[in-house]
Amino acid sequence: MAVKQIKSLHKAIDVLEILDRLKACSLAELHAHTDIPKATLLRAIRTLEARNFVRRSLADDKYRSNIAIPRARAPATVGKADASALASLAQAATPELEILAQNLPWPSDLFVRSGLAMELLETSRSQSPLLVNRNEIGDQVQFTVSAVGRTYLAYCSEIEREDILTGLECAPERYLPLRIDRRRLKSDLGSIRRQGYGLRDSRFAGATVADKTLADQLSAIAVPIRIGDKVAGCINMLWPKSAYSADEFAALHLDGLTSVALRISDALSSADSHT
Repeated sequence: MAVKQIKSLHKAIDVLEILDRLKACSLAELHAHTDIPKATLLRAIRTLEARNFVRRSLADDKYRSNIAIPRARAPATVGKADASALASLAQAATPELEILAQNLPWPSDLFVRSGLAMELLETSRSQSPLLVNRNEIGDQVQFTVSAVGRTYLAYCSEIEREDILTGLECAPERYLPLRIDRRRLKSDLGSIRRQGYGLRDSRFAGATVADKTLADQLSAIAVPIRIGDKVAGCINMLWPKSAYSADEFAALHLDGLTSVALRISDALSSADSHT
């Protein structure tokens, strides 16, 4: 006698496969792609969320998978963490970004290294009352001018830093908008380590790798999320540049932002110790 299959399990796997293929979906988009009744689909999503297989992003309210579906996959981008590590980081950071957004008007972004750029993994911009450009998950910014990129360079290992800078010197202009002045950059990175946070280069206006015309009229401070001697990512906080100087803003919010980074780091370390 043939053993019956579990139809609801098939539906959950269908959801995971769609999310793995499309990267992010709203409930309506999942319904359109799976044809699963909405009530059943919502129960499946809630179950997958409860088991940490799926997360709902703060940035765009879409669902993303926390796991990789086994299949032949393209090689990972050099310098980019694997999917499970990125999912763990996003999962640890999302509630912290949400709490920040509930208590402060200033939006925050979480960026990770992706090859020769920093890539947006999560953001609270959609939760902010400020009218700021709604950067999308996957948007990239340049290392040497963005606050998150400069902070990453300041705190990563010397070997990784040299690898990034050497790669940038041979990279297309979209990754390196300004020629690297090694002496100036070394001095800037030393200042970042001493003061505990990174700032944008004064010539950076908020552009992305894909759109160099963006100008957001914001300033930013950023701090690293460290796991041992590695930098898992960087988290920033942004504000209208006309409202505060960097020193004034850091005096008000650096301790809180650093505490958030430490809690994310602790959550990741705790998760690793239980695997």
